[in-house]
Amino acid sequence: MSHLLAQTNEKHQGMLSKVHLSVGGARGRPCLEDFLQMLLDEFRFDHVDGAKEAVEAGREDWRRRQIATLVRDAPEVAVGALPELGYTITEPSAGPRPVNRAALRRG
Repeated sequence: MSHLLAQTNEKHQGMLSKVHLSVGGARGRPCLEDFLQMLLDEFRFDHVDGAKEAVEAGREDWRRRQIATLVRDAPEVAVGALPELGYTITEPSAGPRPVNRAALRRG
């Protein structure tokens, strides 16, 4: 892939670490586990027993951290969604936290 990248993009040194994936914004980027899953499933890379389970566990951890970060950026969305699941929300005494629109719009 890196060889192909270097051949097809003269502005690129062929380093995958320099590839910008504008998927999901700054907070919803694919994780390393998504890439590893592609190598295992699509490219049929050899792997040890338990590799797929380790990839899935790592992805779950990543997504949980992403959810927490997204809630901090847009708390009103969580406040709207959690009561639908039966949760009671108490507004902070200092008032609701403002939305971090810059973080939500950044690519």
